Amino acid sequence: MISWRFAAVALAAWFVAGCGASAVPGEASTGLESQVCLQQDVPADFHRQTSGDFTAQNLADLGPGPEQRLRQLAAAGVRGGHFAYWKQTVGSPPFDPPLDIICQALEFDSDAHATDFVRAIRPDPADLATTALTWLPDGARTVFEEPATFSSAARAFAIRAEDSQTSVDINAVVLPDGRFVRTVYLGGNGRRGTIIDAVRVQQQMAARLR
Repeated sequence: MISWRFAAVALAAWFVAGCGASAVPGEASTGLESQVCLQQDVPADFHRQTSGDFTAQNLADLGPGPEQRLRQLAAAGVRGGHFAYWKQTVGSPPFDPPLDIICQALEFDSDAHATDFVRAIRPDPADLATTALTWLPDGARTVFEEPATFSSAARAFAIRAEDSQTSVDINAVVLPDGRFVRTVYLGGNGRRGTIIDAVRVQQQMAARLR
């Protein structure tokens, strides 16, 4: 059983290493760094740990049935993406466990494919396996859809994973914007963030990129 924080760092480092090949011609696009959260988009007590590009193959390998998932991502028009992993800085003890933020941007071959991808997401652990779900404890997992009232195109999900040793809650907010899909994951081990917190990061990015 692994914690959210340890697994997030491990997978982020794996992404940076550039493992895998793209499902469609070309590698993950350059210039995607602006599509994920920057320091101005997150609270001041969060600091970036790592970031990097990834391919459709990398995404497919995060969940069960990677070959089938790779074909689905290719058919959906996924070209690649970029992520940034941020961790909250804590002060002197006693302190609450830190929260983590992972911002992910997927680039598609068309605006329509990006919008369709978000519409097709089901509030189901298997459907979210190629996003943040594999970074959770390997125990019981539940997903609930929450209102995302800041945009009619956005989707929001509350994700919980727990085992005998830990319980992790993550809030995910997904937003299509042109040919991009931006997702904010906010949560932690032993600490519960809120959908509002994740939405606020999305809104900061949207205002910056407008």
